[in-house]
Amino acid sequence: MSDERILEKIKKCLAMASSPNSNEAEVAWRQARKLMETYHLDMRDIEASEANIAKRAAGKRPPVWMLSLAQACAKAFSCRVITESSISGSKVVFIGIGNSPLFCEYAFIALQNQLVIARKNYVGTLSRCKLATKRRRGEIFAENWVDGVLANVMRFAQADDTPEKAIKAYFDKNLPAIPTRELEAKKVLKRDSSAANAGYVAGQNTKLHKAVNQDNRVRLNFLH
Repeated sequence: MSDERILEKIKKCLAMASSPNSNEAEVAWRQARKLMETYHLDMRDIEASEANIAKRAAGKRPPVWMLSLAQACAKAFSCRVITESSISGSKVVFIGIGNSPLFCEYAFIALQNQLVIARKNYVGTLSRCKLATKRRRGEIFAENWVDGVLANVMRFAQADDTPEKAIKAYFDKNLPAIPTRELEAKKVLKRDSSAANAGYVAGQNTKLHKAVNQDNRVRLNFLH
């Protein structure tokens, strides 16, 4: 029997263990405990199995704005996000319950595309600046764009704190020693303030809405 089938069987037994019929509940609870003992599982394993993941490539050295955007999407959809590094490059990994990681990935892709376009358009207005200045202000614009869009994403996703228990169990089981680090945004000097303001306003003005496609499943659309 596969691990997935074992877990599903235990979950069904645990669900029956809450039956108002005391005899049925007791039998189901004993069966769940027997399965967990046989396969060396505990409640943390059951809770961790509720979590799903979605991954998205982020290049060899993802910039701060990209990781900040991933964090914003994760926060909005009640997920957590980590980065996964390998020789081929980095990935952002969204961890959450049900379809939340998938929605998180969709949001991340769509907003990233919006941000890349907005940044390119902004940098195009800096015709008299040196290349290094354009790059610096482009990064500042992008980082502040993420700050500006966050409130819109939160309203759109309607965050819910209930999945946290399962996500924590997943981390405890699969990623107990994963390191954390603070993202270091570009320092905004006085001469860069226009880039920061422009990015924040552009992010605030990004519009999001849900649409239904032809097979009646929810599809995420992000419009600027």
